[in-house]
Amino acid sequence: MNEVTNQNETAKTAKKWSVGKKVFLTLLTAVFIVVGAAGFSFANKMMHPRNGGPLMMMLDKISNDLNLSADQKTQVQAIKDEIKQKMESRKKDHQSGMSDFENAFKQDKLDKETLKTIEQKHESDRQEMKEFFMDELVKFHDILTPDQRTQVVQKMEDMKKDHKWNKDKDKMQNN
Repeated sequence: MNEVTNQNETAKTAKKWSVGKKVFLTLLTAVFIVVGAAGFSFANKMMHPRNGGPLMMMLDKISNDLNLSADQKTQVQAIKDEIKQKMESRKKDHQSGMSDFENAFKQDKLDKETLKTIEQKHESDRQEMKEFFMDELVKFHDILTPDQRTQVVQKMEDMKKDHKWNKDKDKMQNN
């Protein structure tokens, strides 16, 4: 009789543990999904053309502490507007490039030449954007005084140190 009771309690404990594991795994999965979605949303927001992407973010961060004159602020805003406009106009090209790839992949046969053509178009677009960003950076540089340029360099060095410190901190935590 005692043996039967022990077996029943062992079975109940195993059942509770099994239910507990299921609840824990379900909650853990839900947390990963929510955190992943939030991270994806944040990344999308930072890269979204209306925000100007990472270049606009850097331009904002760097120019905020420069004590720009009213004229300089107007000129910097004009640069930001150009970047925003360019990013918005490129959005359709980016979507078109993705559609080209998707359509090629849906075909019965996918060949290397098709992929090369799509890649060359993508690379050409990237090169065009690099040239555009260089032009905008030159405009920004020309707006600044020598002292402000020195401040920008100092701010970039500080950001680089902060970034390196955060990467080193992450490495230490992961080890």
